[in-house]
Amino acid sequence: PVRVYENANMLYGTNPFLKSMLNNVAKGKQEFPVHLGSIIDASKGYCSYVGSLTTPPCTEGVTFMMAQKVQMMNPKQAREYLRTAGACVDGNARPIQELNGRQVTCYIK
Repeated sequence: PVRVYENANMLYGTNPFLKSMLNNVAKGKQEFPVHLGSIIDASKGYCSYVGSLTTPPCTEGVTFMMAQKVQMMNPKQAREYLRTAGACVDGNARPIQELNGRQVTCYIK
């Protein structure tokens, strides 16, 4: 069973996205909204492309967005993420794919 932590900031650090995600997981939530602005700061720039999921059924038409600035997490956040994500971290079902004509668009500030 997952323990609900009272002081998420102390336990999960200050990365707002991971703090929110791990706090929701600790409360036993299977689904919860994720606000893109909490992951990617558009004012710092980002890249995007349309690809497909890496796990079956490998659905196409998925828009991937990558922040230009690396997000930081503390060691406790990393351990908790790996503990809760489990097989998802190990579960890439296929190797990196060629671009095959897809365009990667970058917005750099």
